[in-house]
Amino acid sequence: MERVKSKFEFEIEEFKKAFRDLKGKRIALYGTGRMTATLLMGLDGYQIIGLLDRDEALIGKQIYGVEIIDQATAEREADIIVINTAQIYWGVIYSRIKTWKLPVYYRNGELAKEEKKEYQNDAYWDTSICELKREIRKHDMISFDIFDTLLVRKTYLPFDVLRLVECKLNAKYGERFVFLEFRKKAVDMLEYPTFDEIYDMLGELSGWDDELLNQVKQLEWSTELQMLVSRKDMVELCNDVLKNKQVYFISDMYFTSRQLQEILSTIGINATQNRILVSCEHRKTKEEGTLWQYYAEKIVQNQSALHIGDNFRCDYEMPRKFNIDAYYIRSSRSLLENSSIGRIVPEIKSLYSSLSIGLILAKLFNSPFVLNKTKGLLAFENEQETGYVLLGSLCFTYMRWLLEQSSEDGIEEIVFLAREGYLLIDIYREFCRSLKWKDAPNAVYLEISRRAIMSASIERREDIYEVAAFPYEGTFGEFLKYRFGLEMEKTVQTKENMSDIQKNSVILHEKLKTYEEKIYQRTQQERMNYLLYIERLNLKNSFGVVDSLLYGNTQYYLGKMLQKRIKGYYFAAFLDENNKCCRFQDMKGCFQDVTDKTGKETSVWKNAGFIEAFFTAPYGMLEYIDENGSSVRAGNMSNQQCFNVRKDMQKGIVEFIQDMSELQQDLSTKKLCSDEKFADKLFGCLMEQGFQPSKIMKESFFYDNGIINHRESAIWE
Repeated sequence: MERVKSKFEFEIEEFKKAFRDLKGKRIALYGTGRMTATLLMGLDGYQIIGLLDRDEALIGKQIYGVEIIDQATAEREADIIVINTAQIYWGVIYSRIKTWKLPVYYRNGELAKEEKKEYQNDAYWDTSICELKREIRKHDMISFDIFDTLLVRKTYLPFDVLRLVECKLNAKYGERFVFLEFRKKAVDMLEYPTFDEIYDMLGELSGWDDELLNQVKQLEWSTELQMLVSRKDMVELCNDVLKNKQVYFISDMYFTSRQLQEILSTIGINATQNRILVSCEHRKTKEEGTLWQYYAEKIVQNQSALHIGDNFRCDYEMPRKFNIDAYYIRSSRSLLENSSIGRIVPEIKSLYSSLSIGLILAKLFNSPFVLNKTKGLLAFENEQETGYVLLGSLCFTYMRWLLEQSSEDGIEEIVFLAREGYLLIDIYREFCRSLKWKDAPNAVYLEISRRAIMSASIERREDIYEVAAFPYEGTFGEFLKYRFGLEMEKTVQTKENMSDIQKNSVILHEKLKTYEEKIYQRTQQERMNYLLYIERLNLKNSFGVVDSLLYGNTQYYLGKMLQKRIKGYYFAAFLDENNKCCRFQDMKGCFQDVTDKTGKETSVWKNAGFIEAFFTAPYGMLEYIDENGSSVRAGNMSNQQCFNVRKDMQKGIVEFIQDMSELQQDLSTKKLCSDEKFADKLFGCLMEQGFQPSKIMKESFFYDNGIINHRESAIWE
């Protein structure tokens, strides 16, 4: 009798058939999962020069005896790239590498191409939970998929749970502790394995003793449980159906029916073990159709049955081949990919990016029907949710970077500059508390503004003209009033535009000559008062300052007044040599790489108006400190009148920090993962028409700049 070929052998044969005409080409395989592991075992005669993976941290490492290479190496040494993963990931991967200077093929031999689709024009948006309920009423038996249907993980991809486990193991045992490679190989060497069987094989491969093996096994199991969140409306629907119909749970998984029963219990579903059909126990799969055949013939028989699941092939197409009706619902991941921010998906490469998106999926994309009303456009339920999604990852990443940089710089105290620091200092303190960050620098809030510190920095009369040259839009009279607190002489009233006067230094000096003495006297009093205020704060000698953006003028004039070179930490910083502030002060930007000297390529800078409108205080700009040490402020503007929106959004930011901290709770501060580039791109993706601002958002955010003019404009028109 002829031996039946395994699916692994079929995959190898299909690859050889698809690429027989390209056998002489040097191939870079994209994918480090099971498909690549089994493929490499049977590709004699093919030139596989390296593997590619979305995780840049893996570059240079070997897996299955082949090195993981970067883009430059692939472009230099390979002739083609073959995407060797499940078809569901092809589009995402191609969008990630489509600009590489190499032909890209899918594993079936087709030349990869981009499929352009407007997210609004999607038939799925016409489905509804009411329609699903009507379908359920028509059938005798109902079955549910489990993962991504009834629950969602707090990672973008399931595999990223294992990446988190390895990070925890590295934190405990050291960087040399190898987990992922053994874990991958163990699965690759087995067909339809159970969780226990995977670890039996892992033990053989690694040589770990039983105690260590069990510790790792329990860590993976506990981490898996920690990552699970119920899809609330689907769990509610399932529990309603359980009351009056036969319900089965069908899954392709390595967890046994007993383990899946425990998982279902944690999300509030009381399932009996004999109603859970899982591939690892039956040695049959939904993907191949064999589990559906068993279900149809042995259980459904002559009854009418409906299956509900998120995998279009496994949960919709395959059961229908065996006369089982099916209803397709989208996973949280699929909703993201087909939403108004779907273009962020190719950027999800690092573990941190996966965790960030996972948290957003669990919160924002929990329901399969959440985007149907808006045809795929994100719309937040409230301002706390807005803060969580829009600014949570940005703030977590910035705080992680701030503590890392300040530690390297020997900073003992972090000074948060008003008014940006009003919300940031509380976020910083919550970040330190949530992560139990030891030895974090003390946080101090400094009353300051460009208006106040420019005036206080004037020590000699010639300093007046440096401050006066700082751009102002308005009349000369308005300039005197708002820059120096003086009224223009009635005998010389003029409506000359100050920006024209500032173009010529001679004219500027002539205009100010009449007021020079009054300006000097006033600024000397303001200087003395401000120095006394600083003295009362008793700042440590090695302090750094925090500001949002960009040029560092406040830091520059503070350093000038104190005659001190100060370190400044910004969301983005203009580090070009033409910026005098960074020549005389030390400035660093979080959301920019070393080649971006201007900071203007960042999403933070491109949306600077919103950043500055959000990070403000509930009171007007500081004008000066008076003789009593009290703050004298300008009047409130629209941002101050609508400040409560910011407090609600701040709650969302803090919630994100708490959730992310919980996911990384076993990691040391040095092992804590973050990703500045991704956080910036996610923020930009959302701000660039990625979500629908609520009415209150549109009415609450304005760009204003009191040192330049006294006008304001709405962020969202």
